[in-house]
Amino acid sequence: MAHGVAVIGADNPGAKYVLEGNCGLLYNIGDQEQLRRKVLFLLDNEESRKKLAERGKNRAREFEWKKVAKNVEEFSREVLYES
Repeated sequence: MAHGVAVIGADNPGAKYVLEGNCGLLYNIGDQEQLRRKVLFLLDNEESRKKLAERGKNRAREFEWKKVAKNVEEFSREVLYES
């Protein structure tokens, strides 16, 4: 996602979280036919592929290390000072 490519992920809680906001496509775990259809969809639909890639790139910025570290630090301070 961070490199500006469309993403297809297995439908699990982690992938759902990362891809929320229509940032990628999900397929049912173990369903190779559905995965194949999603891959073909992206190959055949340049506009959709570009939109997903752009949304994914923007979403990936939320997971940059500096941002994540700052969020962890803020959360840790909240927890420590609530006690």
